[in-house]
Amino acid sequence: MKSIIFILGFVVFFSGCAPQYAVRNQYIPPLDQKSKVCLKECFYQKQACQQRCEEDYSDCLSYANERAKKIQIRTDKDYKQRYENYLARQNDYNLEIYDWQNRYDERYKDWRYFNKKCSKNNDKYACEREYYLRYIIKRLRRDRPVEPREPRYITFSENLANQQKSCSKNCGCSNLYDSCFISCGGEIVPHKICVRNCD
Repeated sequence: MKSIIFILGFVVFFSGCAPQYAVRNQYIPPLDQKSKVCLKECFYQKQACQQRCEEDYSDCLSYANERAKKIQIRTDKDYKQRYENYLARQNDYNLEIYDWQNRYDERYKDWRYFNKKCSKNNDKYACEREYYLRYIIKRLRRDRPVEPREPRYITFSENLANQQKSCSKNCGCSNLYDSCFISCGGEIVPHKICVRNCD
């Protein structure tokens, strides 16, 4: 078992040190003058796309913040109600567990007495009583009251993060530029390059 853990540790350690690669594009523009004008248009389109994307992202974050504020009001109200219910259930549990513990202790004390008597004297009544009480104790353990779980409070930052999930800066501007670049007669050559743990 230790050798398996050692081997796994060894593999994890050295895989963390292995070189990591990424694909980078090399853009080869066409040489004629007409194509250069076309490429300039591609560049402006990409800039306009990125600007729109930034504005949309900023608006999305703003709307997400407003939605999170409204959700937080409902969340707080819901939590208050759930917490009040929890306190009521906790109060019932405290009474139930107190009663259960007393019954359990009483039966356990009786069981120990009859268990000792049965073991020592092999008394028929004591052994029957010991067997019956063992069954009762087993049932009591099975039916032990379950403590209620305190409700979890959901914070504003959690609600905000959840709302912000729909916001994205990925608007496909690079893909749009690549398509435009190729349509202007340019060439895109992908290269695999080392970006981490390179020798």
